[in-house]
Amino acid sequence: MIDSNLYNKFYQIIESIHDTSDFNVLLDTTINNLVDFINAKGGILCLYYDPNYINHWKHVIVNNISTDENCFNNILGIVKKTYEENKIQVLNQNGLFSDYNYIVSFPLNIRNICKGVVCLFINDYLSDQLFHIVSALCNQIMINIENVLIFNIQKKYDVLKKELDAQRNYAYIIGTSEKIQKINNTIERIKDTPTTVLIEGPIGTEKELIARKIHFNSNRKNNKFVSQYCGDIQASILEGELFGYDENSFFGIKQGKQSLFEIAEGGTLFLNEITNIKPTTQVKLLKFIQDRIIVKENNKKEKVNIRIICSTTRSLKEEMQNNKFLPDLFYRLNVVKIDIPSLKERISDIPLLSIHFLEKHTKKIGKKIIGITDEVMKYLENYYWPGNVVQLENEIERIVTLVDNNTLINTTDLLKEILNYNYEPENFTLNNNNSLKDAVENLEKQMIINVLDETGWNQTQAAKKLGLSRQGLIKKIQRYKLEK
Repeated sequence: MIDSNLYNKFYQIIESIHDTSDFNVLLDTTINNLVDFINAKGGILCLYYDPNYINHWKHVIVNNISTDENCFNNILGIVKKTYEENKIQVLNQNGLFSDYNYIVSFPLNIRNICKGVVCLFINDYLSDQLFHIVSALCNQIMINIENVLIFNIQKKYDVLKKELDAQRNYAYIIGTSEKIQKINNTIERIKDTPTTVLIEGPIGTEKELIARKIHFNSNRKNNKFVSQYCGDIQASILEGELFGYDENSFFGIKQGKQSLFEIAEGGTLFLNEITNIKPTTQVKLLKFIQDRIIVKENNKKEKVNIRIICSTTRSLKEEMQNNKFLPDLFYRLNVVKIDIPSLKERISDIPLLSIHFLEKHTKKIGKKIIGITDEVMKYLENYYWPGNVVQLENEIERIVTLVDNNTLINTTDLLKEILNYNYEPENFTLNNNNSLKDAVENLEKQMIINVLDETGWNQTQAAKKLGLSRQGLIKKIQRYKLEK
């Protein structure tokens, strides 16, 4: 005979969890309701197995359960067995827990995939009717937990998406951090001027993107944006690209090949990694910037109207001070300077950038991804990103490529180097085998490595960030035998 009171209580619990949208409140309510429903002595709810977490579960909620280490480890052993076998366990406690006679452990499934486990500790054996009702209740609860989790992630996603759409409409650099807002303000001020711009920043900070933003937001946007990489190119070849070839330059190259200065007429010429150009090319570039005149066929001179934007991962000023760059050319190029921060200097922009790259690559690959979990976002914000924005985009593209359709991006989708990165100076603790001196030196060494990576091993910038003189930093690099 069906117990009507039991079924009424069943539906009351279902109704109460449907009315709860706060994820953490829902988990507390779930275990408390299950314990009350069968008059259990206590219970434990474990959700989302992940070996990277303490106790291997993302969420562990207890109700009247001892957290004594031995006792708790035994409970977690039962939980893990239930998870691995994905079937209900009914155990006689056999002296493991003196306060209970039985342990009933239910896997929490969605589409036969185990998402978690509920263990209930009881004195009286469950009737078949109660057993099946609790099992049905657990499955219904798991569906609701998953729905609330997805709802909350999509809610955060919608907020970020709205902010991202506003940023895209503004058409400048994505981010709300102070340094990015300063860059966007600078772009707004200089976009329609002919002023030469120097962009400096670590590797992977998308300096060309900023140059393109300046061009395509300016009154030159209907003319060409021409990009030339200046690194690891013979001087004669680079000069030929910039100034044009004549019939005597190279065998097989016809006279009159257009120079990049001609091609970029009315638009923008972007010179990437300007610190790599040779002294002879520097002299010719300086003369062009001074006169804005090119020599065409038959020695015909012609004035051109182009804007020059340069970029470098190294300090152009430092190169000049080390006699590797012409001072006159430095001052011609360094009219308006834009310093691009590393990704770790703009942590608050990581969620926006992650959603931007998620949308970009799901559209490109043709997948639908529900969103990114809070745990994943914390790992992304914690990682030091030596490759900066480019590395973050590559990681999101890799994940989108590998994950299944209609899924959440979870911590198990991240690279191990991101999951295992634990550098947090504010939470630094001593290793029992180390002296205080060793621990301090290890911390100092790690800080130096991180800052050097952030600045692309620019020793002047790194020393400034660390509050050291350049020579002081060099001595520490030598002392710790650090290499790029």
